[in-house]
Amino acid sequence: MEGTGEIDLDNVDMTFEEKDALWKIIYKKISEAIENSFPFIVLFSFDVTKETETGYSFIIKKSEYIHFLENFLQWAEVLERFETCIEIQSLINKVKLWQTETTNLD
Repeated sequence: MEGTGEIDLDNVDMTFEEKDALWKIIYKKISEAIENSFPFIVLFSFDVTKETETGYSFIIKKSEYIHFLENFLQWAEVLERFETCIEIQSLINKVKLWQTETTNLD
């Protein structure tokens, strides 16, 4: 199962603390991916049953990094985490540059 960039934490039955922790996990994984030029990240991966070897993964592709970062930026702005906002904006700029460089190489 691939990520679609459509994660609406406002309509998920989670506490504020759980939502905040999830956003921090997403941000950390995307940050590491950008720093290491990974074309995707596996946010979560788990087996449903070992008998059938069926499993699910939530993957965020490079093309979705900006979407997730912009959503996290909105989350941080509402919480007035302005230093985090600056870091997020810097990462968004890096991704845009990275995507431009990759496009120019194609």
